Amino acid sequence: KDRMRLVVQAAKIRYGVSQIEATKNGEFLISGHGDGQIILWNFRNREVIRVFNERHKGPVKNLCINDSNQQIVSSDNLEIYVWNMINGKKIKTHRFRLRGRNDSTENMLVNTQKYIVISPDCGKALFVLKKELIIRDINTGKTIVKLKLKDNEELSVFDFSPNSNLLAFAYGKLKLNPTTFVAGVKILNLKTKKIIRNLTEDGGDGSKIKDLLFINSGKELLTYRAGYGYSYWSLRKGKLIKKYDIKASTTSGRVQKGSMKL
Repeated sequence: KDRMRLVVQAAKIRYGVSQIEATKNGEFLISGHGDGQIILWNFRNREVIRVFNERHKGPVKNLCINDSNQQIVSSDNLEIYVWNMINGKKIKTHRFRLRGRNDSTENMLVNTQKYIVISPDCGKALFVLKKELIIRDINTGKTIVKLKLKDNEELSVFDFSPNSNLLAFAYGKLKLNPTTFVAGVKILNLKTKKIIRNLTEDGGDGSKIKDLLFINSGKELLTYRAGYGYSYWSLRKGKLIKKYDIKASTTSGRVQKGSMKL
C-alpha cells in the first residue's frame, strides 16, 4: 500500500481516482484519475506496472479493458484514447465536437457526469448531440447508429447491456389532452438498429428516471424514479414485473425516512 502511494506521488497526480477497471482474471487493474492520468497496476502483488506518459485533457470518465486484444479504451468528456496495454502506447484518438449542455446531453447514470459512454465490449461509443443519439465504432470511427429524438423527449440516463447488443435510454415527455408527464425507457437493438421496447410510466410531477440497470444477463431492467421508487421490467415480455414504491412524508418541515413496499 505504501509503495503504491509513493508511485502515485511520484507521478505527480494531483487528483484522486475517477474511474477504475480490472481484467477478467483479476490480475491487472487500471485506474483513471481526475488529472487525466492512467496507471496500470499488478493487482496481485500491488505493484505499478506503468504510468502512462500521455494524459487526458480532463478527468477520466470511462475505462474499458479489452482482454482479447490487450487494449485499453479510455475517455474524458471530449476524446477517446485507445491504448496498447502491453507497451502503454496510444494507438488511436477519437475527438468529439461536444461543447457542453447546449449541444450534448449529460448522462447522470450512477451519479457520474458523462457526455460519452463506452460499451462493455470496448467497441462502441455513445453520445447525444443536440437531438441525435449517436453510436460510433471505436475501432473504425464510423457511425453505427444515428437516432433522431422527438422534440418533446428529454433524455436523462442511458447505458449498454452487458453483451453490448442493447442500449437502454430513459426519457421524459409531456403529453397533452389531458396534460400528463410520461417517464419511459426505450430499448434499442444495436444489431437490427430498431427500438424493440418502449417501457412507460404515466403520471407524476415530472420527475425523470434517474438510474437504470440491466440485470439477469440483460434480460431484465431495473429503473429508479425519484419519489416513485423502483420498477422491475421484463425485456422479453416488455412488461412491468414488480413495483417497489418508496414513500417519503414531511412533518414539521423535516423529511422522514420512507418505506419500501415489496
